[in-house]
Amino acid sequence: MKRILGAADRISNLPSNIIDDILVRLPIHDAVRTSILSRKWRYKWLTLPQLVFEDSFSEQMTKELGVLSEEKLLAAVYQALLLHKGPIVKFSLAVPEFESCSSVDHWIHFLSYHEIQEFSLSFSTGSAHVLPYHIFYFLQLRHLKLRLCQFKPPPAFGGFSRLISLEFICMDFEAGQFGTLISNSPLLEQLRVFDGSTFNHLEISAPNLKIFLFRGVFESISFKNTPVLAVVSIALNRAVNQRPGRCSKPMKLADSLPALEKLYVGYNFLKHLVQLLRAGDSVAGPLGRPLEHLKVLRVWKMHMEDRQGMLDALHLIKNSPNLQKLIIVIEPSRVAVVENLVGQDFSACCLKRLEEVELHFISGIGSEVELIKLVLANAPGLKKMKIIPSENLLSHARGLEILKKLIQFPRASPKAEIKYSDSKSSRMRYKENNGYL
Repeated sequence: MKRILGAADRISNLPSNIIDDILVRLPIHDAVRTSILSRKWRYKWLTLPQLVFEDSFSEQMTKELGVLSEEKLLAAVYQALLLHKGPIVKFSLAVPEFESCSSVDHWIHFLSYHEIQEFSLSFSTGSAHVLPYHIFYFLQLRHLKLRLCQFKPPPAFGGFSRLISLEFICMDFEAGQFGTLISNSPLLEQLRVFDGSTFNHLEISAPNLKIFLFRGVFESISFKNTPVLAVVSIALNRAVNQRPGRCSKPMKLADSLPALEKLYVGYNFLKHLVQLLRAGDSVAGPLGRPLEHLKVLRVWKMHMEDRQGMLDALHLIKNSPNLQKLIIVIEPSRVAVVENLVGQDFSACCLKRLEEVELHFISGIGSEVELIKLVLANAPGLKKMKIIPSENLLSHARGLEILKKLIQFPRASPKAEIKYSDSKSSRMRYKENNGYL
């Protein structure tokens, strides 16, 4: 008995900063339960600087209560806020089947009296929640994540001057508001925008931006004052429709994105991008100045039967002299086109530094085989080529025939290894992300 009491005393007498560090690492329901450890721990959870109500919270509540109703969820959040003592720097609410309600506005009003640095609010169903004006007074905000909300700042809103990361999912906002928000957030380093309002023109101006991920719809895009932007991923939900008499401004990618290292593009944007590049600098070459720093290129939903699309992808590869990794995710096709790549000269191209290639969901059509042959013959530094077949090819004897053919292709690299993977993990990961990185 004495040993047990002694152990309890040691827990109780831990320094406050260590106790705080333990509590913030626990899910909120577990942090509340620490109140039974000892008398000194009873009210420790009330001073938590981070209040997080996410999946683990809802799962535990459902396990204990059987059904997590909206009333029980609201009661739990209200209780945590009303009993809380001290500063709150992080608040996150993202639970399944949570719809817009007026209580959220009360919470945001309450939190506006704290120096919130990280705020996340995610609705999963219903109409977009109109954010109250109090959120625009989170002047210390550094991380912001919103899902299924209407972003309508007041006219006097000057942006979040300390914001480092921003993520918008299924957001609704008026034209011009997004660009103003970005340009008025000078410290922004990470920007993610998924499936929200349609942009006529999307302008990204952020001097400290390092990562930009986009999935949605725009008619045109431009990068201004993005000297350190290293990772760009763009997937268009539909092809760009150029209206008569109107076109996007030409783009000089090497000038707009001088630090670009990783580029992930969907097929719809690939075609649009190459058009912009060709119009941007016809003097320096078909696609302007080379992308000297680009090391990783990923193209998904590639239509191998589209000759022009194939040529666009090859031109982008040729314009990347230091490319080290190439990933192509293929859209299924029944058209056996071979001539798309016949006659393409890569002898003086940039494949000298290419080390790794991944081809996902090949079905064995001629253009796919020709692409593999072309890369093997012109990549002297290639170390590994990973081939993931489509589900149809995987269950077909023809897959083995194709593999035998690939092994016989001449290789510029004596170290090149071809790995034919029948693992389902790649396909599952692709489907879970809807083909998006």
